[in-house]
Amino acid sequence: MFDNSIIPRIVVQQSGFFQVFTWDNQKSEWKRYWSEPTNQCDNYGTCGSNGNCDSLNFEDFRCTCLPGFEPKFPHDWYENRDGSGGCVRKPGVSLCGNGEGFAKVEGLKIPDTSVAIPTRGLSLEECEKECLRNCSCPAYSVLEVRNGGSGCLAWHGNLIDIQKLSDQGQDLFVRVDVVELGTPSLPLYFFLYDLIHVY
Repeated sequence: MFDNSIIPRIVVQQSGFFQVFTWDNQKSEWKRYWSEPTNQCDNYGTCGSNGNCDSLNFEDFRCTCLPGFEPKFPHDWYENRDGSGGCVRKPGVSLCGNGEGFAKVEGLKIPDTSVAIPTRGLSLEECEKECLRNCSCPAYSVLEVRNGGSGCLAWHGNLIDIQKLSDQGQDLFVRVDVVELGTPSLPLYFFLYDLIHVY
């Protein structure tokens, strides 16, 4: 501060917010002068693992779980509006060779890519097949490549630091149980097909 009459106070919160306040003599209170980041979703992992942060969701909680997931700590999530514990797979789901597929989540800042494996030269359909072959692959996305290239990013492990963007972003394809897709698995389909034709 260039004006010596201004009394500043700087606060760094545990959540990562950096704020500067100035003292207002007339009102006898601290006024927020500056804050960073301005968007709470810009804090790394605001909604924990497998959670999606939407800073524009003013009416409801800014955190939502990805398809096929539910809050790890429901009390913190619903009562305290604290999504930092993230989300876990819904119980009883089967995600390895049992008719699972992918749910498309649109317009995102995709998860932390430090646990993603890039593969160039694959189409979107080939990306899906590659991810399905590996039971530890929870999601994939298109790899942004220039000059007409193609490729994908496949994640392994938890999906962290996802954010809903208002006017841009990429699509994320999240691996989900067949029940989440609303379509019967192939064994069930053939069982029902045989049952109908026998009777």
